[in-house]
Amino acid sequence: MRRKRITVQGIVQGVGFRPFIYRLAHELGLSGWVKNTPDGVIIEVQGEGGVLEKFVEDIMLRKPPLSRITSILSEEMDPIPEESGFSIIGSSQEGDLRPVIPPDVAICEECEREIFDPSNRRYLYPFTNCTNCGPRFTIVEFIPYDRPKTTMKVFEMCEECKREYNDPLDRRFHAQPNACPVCGPRVWVEVSDAFDFKPSSLSLDGDPIAVVGRALSTGMIVAIKGLGGFHIACDARNDDAVSELRRRKGRAWKPFALMCSDLEEARRVVQISKREEEILTSPQRPILLARAREGNGISPLVAPKNPYLGVMLPYTPLHLILFRHSPQTLVMTSGNFSEEPIAYRNEEAKERLSYMVDLFLMHNRDIYVPCDDSVIKDMGLGTIMIRRSRGYVPTSVEIPLDSPPILSCGADMRNTFCVAFGREAVPSQHIGDLEWAETFSYYERAIDHMMGLLQVKPIAIICDMHPGYISTSYGMRRARELGIRTLMVQHHHAHLASCMAENGILSTCIGVAFDGTGYGEDGTIWGGEFFVGNPIDGFKRVAHLKPIPMPGGEAAIRRPLRMAWSYMRDSGLDPTGLLDEKEGRIIDVILERRANAPFTSSMGRLFDAVSAMIGVCTEETYEGQPAAELEMVATDVWDPSLPPYPWEAIELRDRILISLSPAIREIWHEHKKGEDPRLISARFHRTISEMIAGICSRISEETGIRDVVISGGVFQNSLLLSDSIRLLKELGLNPIIHREVPPNDGGISLGQALIGAAKLGG
Repeated sequence: MRRKRITVQGIVQGVGFRPFIYRLAHELGLSGWVKNTPDGVIIEVQGEGGVLEKFVEDIMLRKPPLSRITSILSEEMDPIPEESGFSIIGSSQEGDLRPVIPPDVAICEECEREIFDPSNRRYLYPFTNCTNCGPRFTIVEFIPYDRPKTTMKVFEMCEECKREYNDPLDRRFHAQPNACPVCGPRVWVEVSDAFDFKPSSLSLDGDPIAVVGRALSTGMIVAIKGLGGFHIACDARNDDAVSELRRRKGRAWKPFALMCSDLEEARRVVQISKREEEILTSPQRPILLARAREGNGISPLVAPKNPYLGVMLPYTPLHLILFRHSPQTLVMTSGNFSEEPIAYRNEEAKERLSYMVDLFLMHNRDIYVPCDDSVIKDMGLGTIMIRRSRGYVPTSVEIPLDSPPILSCGADMRNTFCVAFGREAVPSQHIGDLEWAETFSYYERAIDHMMGLLQVKPIAIICDMHPGYISTSYGMRRARELGIRTLMVQHHHAHLASCMAENGILSTCIGVAFDGTGYGEDGTIWGGEFFVGNPIDGFKRVAHLKPIPMPGGEAAIRRPLRMAWSYMRDSGLDPTGLLDEKEGRIIDVILERRANAPFTSSMGRLFDAVSAMIGVCTEETYEGQPAAELEMVATDVWDPSLPPYPWEAIELRDRILISLSPAIREIWHEHKKGEDPRLISARFHRTISEMIAGICSRISEETGIRDVVISGGVFQNSLLLSDSIRLLKELGLNPIIHREVPPNDGGISLGQALIGAAKLGG
């Protein structure tokens, strides 16, 4: 007889780990106990030596799907001869036991089997869940994470559900959203106020989910309440339905996300590698950006001018049941108009979405925290997070130093905020663009909710140094209210620090930060920058693109032909004919007088200019459209051996100035000759990756630094990122990229948090 004390660390609290240990010990006939502590899950267990070894092995092999073990420490103890049985005991009160709120996760295989088993009491029940799956973060109001503190509190469990909930041997032991058709939430169908409904066209009788499935099959557009908010759905293979949805939603070109009934259907729609299959079928079930398969039948209006489609698999019982009646691939886009925040309350959805949809599929399990779908892209060299939200939040990111309790406010576009304490940073769900009043209101509520869940009272608030940012204004106001200090962090420093945070790096690195807009330390707009530094000592700007005027300021973003005109004038070219005569004269006056023409070194604006110059995209209808379409046209002809266009590196006193004027001149010359825009785009991408490698090589030779941190929204571009990494590695440099948080502004708050922690001496 032997006894062991086992400490398990990682994501092991709030994921059904203690009942798993209880069931495992019971199965192996072991005695002892298990409890949560600030140091992790502590187990004391005794039995025969060989059985104890199997117990430890099975912890790793059979752990709950939502858990993530980082270490198991085991020590021998004296056996307790009189001990019998195994128990789950209350959490240790020694030290601070941080509240753990798991993210929402997809339905598990066992629950899926139950909902399609006619003999099961949860047959076709759309709110089936257990300890291993279902809603978590989106239904939590307060801590501790118990049913009375969630939106499930209004549903009193029936006797059978109570029995499951209280039985440690049942997989629904302490599953807070546990419910069944007798005691749980229900679904129903409502007709849109704006829909001229004809009873003969569709019967509303019978199962509401079947009604909606039939409606989708006839080309109708339906708002469906899901896990983190409303989706708007239609048949993805029906051109008329997709076209009408674009008109109603006010989305001219931005791609729609798709939901496929199962993995086989997803394979018919897109090309899926083994790694992409793992992403699609993971408990997080994000949207995966994958190459469209020819002949898939999907309407070309789903993702115009884009060879990629965003696909996801059903992640709730409701979705799975819906596909028994509906088309096998549905558009499943966020329930909002254009870039507004997602609708998540029933009455709010009817008010905001009625004119977009024909029917609503409602349910009465309230959503407390709206959460958009996460988006991931496989870049061929690993996966990149494009949007980190449902399924991943509020999972923390381990940072490489101790932080005092702080709040970082993020950026204004693609906003997230972050709460940091100790070695943990918790980036929020995707909030969106704060220029919308509804989004900003949600931003404020979400911050209060997250800090309440984590029981964090910040000693400082970290903001972007842009004086016009809404997030900065909020942070400064909130700091005054709380009587705490604020710290301003430059936008691109935060980009680099976010990548360093998730990779556990504090050493001095070369940093490449390319994006669309970021307020620079000199008051100009940065976005094509090279740095040397680290989060503790700071970052020094050592190279950047030559600043170019933005005629009309933000108007030049919406109309990239203005940036093309500006780049061409700066390169000594005559852009006549690019714009109509009147607009061209206006732009020339703006450039001559430097009135409302801020200078920018932005790589995003350079991509805009080239895209417009060669006729790929001349109007931006969604963020990053010109650059995205420029990448897409290059995909079919991509060849890493293509020759780059020329560029110049001009040595100044304290930095390198990079001019792309030689490339602009050659691009225009080839375009006027009638060269294929796809080939021009591919060579332009090669130019930028060669420039990145060349500048980094020069900096490395001068400093001896070999680590290159890469961040910023421009690096969502697969061609540019993969080619840059290839070239950097060939030069013996070590490229470091994002994995856990987005390279775009969705990762800014994490970088702000790391710099804040370093400066505040946590």
